[in-house]
Amino acid sequence: MVGGGYETGQLITIYCCSHSTLNWSAKNGIDCGAIAAGLVMVLRAQGLTYNAYPKVQLPHLDCAHTIRERMLHDLSDGVLNSYHLWMAAVRRGDGYGQEPSDDICQILDEGPDKYYGTTCIEQSLASELLNCLACKSTRIPLDQNEDSHDKGSG
Repeated sequence: MVGGGYETGQLITIYCCSHSTLNWSAKNGIDCGAIAAGLVMVLRAQGLTYNAYPKVQLPHLDCAHTIRERMLHDLSDGVLNSYHLWMAAVRRGDGYGQEPSDDICQILDEGPDKYYGTTCIEQSLASELLNCLACKSTRIPLDQNEDSHDKGSG
């Protein structure tokens, strides 16, 4: 038992492994947060995976610009959805002790893009996608894709 009277369950050996498979020298000082958030999203969706030793395997992560884009859309959609649900509850007569400020309501009514430039952020992330070396190496050029499609259909 540990403090508080909780059972610990069966103890297992925990292995620490180096992350030498990752190119840590390529850090640019701005991707840490996006990569950490991406790691959390993958682990929440898929859980930990193990190899034969058993050591935890590093999951495949999207590029940081892709993670940022997903975070922007998920956050925007979640905030606007919550606001619309709140407005529907208020129209039904549900009362709450706290209400958002008039400024917040105006931002959400008019759309966050006007205040936060989400379109500009989306364009910046699209530009990062076009310039990303990792994404370029996995992207099939459109003309090659059409050639292979034509060959397969005829």
